[in-house]
Amino acid sequence: FVFRTREFEQMEMEFFVPPDDSSEWYRYWCDARMSWYHDLGMPVDKLRLREHEGDELSHYSSATADVEFLFPWGWDELEGIANRTDFDLNRHAEASGAKLEYHDPGSGERYVPHVIEPAAGATRTAMAFLMAAYDEEEVNGEVRTVLRLDPRLAPYQVAVLPLSKKPELIDPSNEVLSLLQPHWMCDYDQTQAIGRRYRRQDEIGTPFCVTIDFDTLDDRAVTVRDRDSMDQERVAIRLDVCLAEYRRFHRETQLTGELLDRSAYQKQLRENQERGGYVVDISRLVNFSELVDGKRNRAVLIDRQQAEGMGLDLSGFWR
Repeated sequence: FVFRTREFEQMEMEFFVPPDDSSEWYRYWCDARMSWYHDLGMPVDKLRLREHEGDELSHYSSATADVEFLFPWGWDELEGIANRTDFDLNRHAEASGAKLEYHDPGSGERYVPHVIEPAAGATRTAMAFLMAAYDEEEVNGEVRTVLRLDPRLAPYQVAVLPLSKKPELIDPSNEVLSLLQPHWMCDYDQTQAIGRRYRRQDEIGTPFCVTIDFDTLDDRAVTVRDRDSMDQERVAIRLDVCLAEYRRFHRETQLTGELLDRSAYQKQLRENQERGGYVVDISRLVNFSELVDGKRNRAVLIDRQQAEGMGLDLSGFWR
C-alpha cells in the first residue's frame, strides 16, 4: 500500500523535437535519466532501464522505457520515458482548430514536432534513494546505522557539535556555524555524548560533522569527521580552509574562483600577470578533472596566495 501511494507527485517534461530526430532524442533522454540516478548515488546493480515490448506500448507511443529500481519485493517502476510522436499536438490541433506546426527558420521546413516525455515519480524516487542509502555495519561490537546519501540529497550537509554545553564552547561553535551556514544546510546539536550525536547524524545521512572541543580555545581548530569512513581530521577555523577540506572530501564540489571556458582560459593566460591572478588548468589535476561540469577543457582562476592558504597542493599546475 505504501508503495502504491508513492506515485502521485510527478516530475514531467515535454521535450519537442523534429520528427526525423525523435528516435535519437528518445535514446538521449533514456541515457540522461539513467545517468541522473547514477550520479546521485543509485547503485548500478539496483537500477535498470526496461524497454516496453510491442504489446505493452501505448497506442500513441513509438517507444517507451521504464527506469526500474530493485525494491525488496522485486523490480518496480520509478520513471517512464516515452516517445509520444506527434499524437498530443495533433489532438490539440483537432480540438482547437489551430495549426500547431513549427517553422524551422534554417531549413524552411514546417512540421508538427514529436514529443519525448520523461515522467518520474518524485516521492517514489525519494523512497528508492533512501532504501539504497540505508546501511548497517558493525563498529566496535555495535551496529552502526548509516544513511549513505549523496551530500546533495542529504537533509544536512554539515552538523556542528560542541563537545559539551559549557559556555566557553558555545561562542566558537556559533562562529563555525555562521561560517558554514551561507554555503550548506547545517544542523546544530549539543545534547548527549558526542558518540551518540555522531550516530544520530549518521542515521539521517549528514556527510560531515564538525566538533568544537576545549583544545579549540587554544589552537583555533576543529575536528571534521567523515560519515562514511568515520575518518577525522583537525582543521583550522577559517572559512577558506573549511571549504578546502570539504572539497577534498567530496569530489563533486567545485573550486571557488572564476570559471573559464576555453577561449577565456587562453585569454587569461596572456593577461594573468597584469591581473595578479593565477590560472589552474583543471584538466591537469587528476583529483579535480571532473569537478567543473565534467569538462576537461575548463579552468579556474584563483589567487595563488589564497590557494596556498587553503592548503591546496597545486604545485606544478600554475600557468
